[in-house]
Amino acid sequence: MTTPSSRPGGAASLIGTVVGGRYKLERVIGEGGMSAVYAGEHVHMHKPVAVKVLSPEMSKSGEAVERFHREAMAASRIDHPNVAAATDFGELEDKSFFLVLELIAGKTLREIVQVFTRPDMERRLKLLIAKHMVDIEAGSSGFGGDGSVIVTERNKAAMNVLSDTIAQGKKKISLFYGAAHMPDFAKRLESMGFKPVATEWRMAWDLKIRDDQPSAIEDFLIEGLKALSEE
Repeated sequence: MTTPSSRPGGAASLIGTVVGGRYKLERVIGEGGMSAVYAGEHVHMHKPVAVKVLSPEMSKSGEAVERFHREAMAASRIDHPNVAAATDFGELEDKSFFLVLELIAGKTLREIVQVFTRPDMERRLKLLIAKHMVDIEAGSSGFGGDGSVIVTERNKAAMNVLSDTIAQGKKKISLFYGAAHMPDFAKRLESMGFKPVATEWRMAWDLKIRDDQPSAIEDFLIEGLKALSEE
């Protein structure tokens, strides 16, 4: 289990100070056994930055300092949109080392897990998936001639099954298709001699909020979060 550093006054004691002569530390983002991370600002460029400061105890360890330096070197050589860029490295007056990184706004792991463990998670995920399906359908609508490839090709296959079923002499047939398929499906049905009588809307998914009993995936995420908190 890691514990916060024993810097006199804690990590918060550095808030308001300027490290390296140019980075003002404004608030603590997170703290662990080896270091603390601060949100700060370049005092001359007024650019937001993240500053990772190695604890005084770790700064006395040659192995820890070497590992911290390797981290700085590795981060400085990575140029990827999913990785925070490292821009500077230095030493404080108390001989603690610091690493300056790109400050990126976002959610913490705890906040992400909390989203997935909220009581209406399933409903929100289904709505999100439905929205993305609409976006995909709209984006692909120009690639299938008379409608999108997703709709027209699936409907063509469905109509082949319907034709085979009718050829077998079956009289009572039920068809199920989504709203996005309706215009294309209606044309195909009318071309086969079907005529619309009534329209009734049904939900493809049950979007009711589920009971408060956590699902298996939620139990897994909750246990994972507890384990992270205890490290």
